[in-house]
Formats: sequence, C-alpha cells, structure tokens
Amino acid sequence: MNHLSVYAGIFEGHLDPAVALVCEGEVIAYAEEERFVRYKHAPFMYPIRSLRYCLEQTGIKPDNIEAIGINWNLPAYSDGRIKSFFAEMEKVFPPDSNTRRWQQRVLGYFNEANTQKRHEMNWCRAFGTTAPPLHAIPHHFVHALQSYYQSQFTEALCVTIDGSGDQHCTVLWHCQGDSIRSVREICMPHSLGWFYAAFTEYLGFKAYDGEYKVMGLAAYGSPDDKLNKKISEILFPADDGIEYRVDPKYLHYGVHTWSDRFTDSLIDLLGHPARLPGEPISAWHRKLAYAVQQKFEETVCRLVHWGMNEFGERNLCVGGGCGLNVKMNSKLFSLDCVNDLFAHPLCSDGGAAAGAALGLSLIHI
Repeated sequence: MNHLSVYAGIFEGHLDPAVALVCEGEVIAYAEEERFVRYKHAPFMYPIRSLRYCLEQTGIKPDNIEAIGINWNLPAYSDGRIKSFFAEMEKVFPPDSNTRRWQQRVLGYFNEANTQKRHEMNWCRAFGTTAPPLHAIPHHFVHALQSYYQSQFTEALCVTIDGSGDQHCTVLWHCQGDSIRSVREICMPHSLGWFYAAFTEYLGFKAYDGEYKVMGLAAYGSPDDKLNKKISEILFPADDGIEYRVDPKYLHYGVHTWSDRFTDSLIDLLGHPARLPGEPISAWHRKLAYAVQQKFEETVCRLVHWGMNEFGERNLCVGGGCGLNVKMNSKLFSLDCVNDLFAHPLCSDGGAAAGAALGLSLIHI
C-alpha cells in the first residue's frame, strides 16, 4: 500500500478531535481521540493517539502520508477575510465581550502559521519528523463533499447545517457529477446549531452534547400556541420567505447570567426560569422542547423544499453536526419533493476528518 497515495484528515478543535486515512478515494481508517483518553469529546486535544492507531491498523508510516486535510478555511483566517466578516457583522449586531474574545481566539487558533506550527510540534514529538503539508478546505464544503460523494447519488441537493464553520452556519449545495456548488449561504449569527444549543442548556443539559436529549424530550411534548409564538420571535423566516434568521439577542449578544449559550433576554421572553441540571422535567419543559424541535424542522424543510424545486432534484444529502437530528432527517424524507435521502452517519466535525482526507484524495493534491 505504501506506493499508493495516502492522505490524512485531521480535525482538532473544540470537540471530538479525530483522524482518518484515505487511500485511492477510500476511507481505510478512522478514529476519535475520546476513545483512547476516555474523556468525553476530548476538547482541544491533538488527536495523536487516533493518528497512531490509524497508522498501526493500516501499516502506513508517517512519512508515507502525502498531505493532511484540514476542514477549516485557514487562508481566510490569515489574510483578513474572516476578521473583516466579523467587523461587518458587528455593525449590525454589536457583540458582547464574550463574543469578542471568541472571535479573537478563533482568528489566532486557525491562523495558517499557528496551525502549521501546532501540527509540526505534535508530529515532531510523536514521530521525530516534520508533518506532511497541510491543505485547508472550507468547513461547510467538506461537510457537503463527504455527504454527497459517499451517498452514491450522481446528483442531489445537499444541505449542511451546524453551529458555525468559518463564517457559515447553513449552506445549500447543488451537486451534479463532480460539481458541488453553493446556492444559498446563511452566515453568523444566524445559526440553527446555536439556536438548538441555547435551548439544550436552557432545558438543563450540556450544549454540543445533550442536543439528542432535547430531540427525545420533544417526542413527549405537545403543541402550545403561546410557546410557539415566543419561539418564532427567536427563529423566523427571512424576508425572502425561503431562508431563516435568528435574533441573536436571545443567544449570544447580551447579559449572560445562566449560560454562555443564551442570554437573560431568553428567560425574560419565556417568563420561566431555566431548568437546572437534575431538576424534575415538567410538562412545560416537554412542550418547550416540542416547540423548539418543530420550529427547527419547519425552518430546514422550507429551505430544502425551495432547493429541491428550484433545481429539479429528488435526492437529498445532509451534512454538518445538525444532521445528527434524526427526527429532522425523518421529516425531510417525508417531504413530497424528496425521493431519497442520505444523512451522513459521520456528519459532525469529528467525521469531517474523513471528509477532508477524501477531499484531498479526490482532487489529487
């Protein structure tokens, strides 16, 4: 196998660091760091144990790896594009101090030189050699590429949804043959992932970990017109009636007494204190989860319905961390305009390590 082109994909970041190896367009190894350190999500750990495992399982030497794929648009963090995006966003949505600190942190962390140095240091300490060259691929494009190319569809609409990746939160893609092009881009602060994470913490669970609990809790709820009206003040259709918008004053921009994920304005809007972890779950909590899930599904379905009809597609791919919401996927599959659906089982950022490696393999870096 050593004479063949082998590419690594590495995701290292806030949660779920992972490594994948791809040879001749096939994923031959994949591992997540939390499995080796026994620490849930392994936040901000470089996935060196996952890398060693993948190399050992395949018999590949570090020097035989052609390049490393990274699912972040590193040049945009380095040449001022992301910084300029943040500055323009601030003119419309003035951020609080926590958001400003987060912006500065990601600008530094994903700076191309800093990222290269981080990989070089970890490879040198582990293998006594320099790291293979890094190739950055935009975050949502990796999600789309992974989902589409592993779906076995030859053409499809693809929707990628997460908290945020580079400047994007939701992107609609038209995929035909080898072409994957974006047709709708929804950027920060209009994030469905942030919306869902806020209510995950409001309901007493941990954001980016307990979203599945909200999805499950929703099944025990029932419609409530008053709650639905309040949720509609946070997440609502854009002026074009196709996209959506989020009012960030309820999520990130404002006073945070209870959580980094929602502001005190959310508590004021709902007129109900946030549930503390371990407290009993009431009928009101179940109704809130129902309203959040319903609004989430309604929003994605509206966007997808437009795209399927606009481009005459009948196949749908789903990528990005929000693709783990199986109830949403079921709702999408039930749409009259959808004949077949592929929601990638490794749709979140950890799985995008495989997507980044696949991207390198397919474009033959």
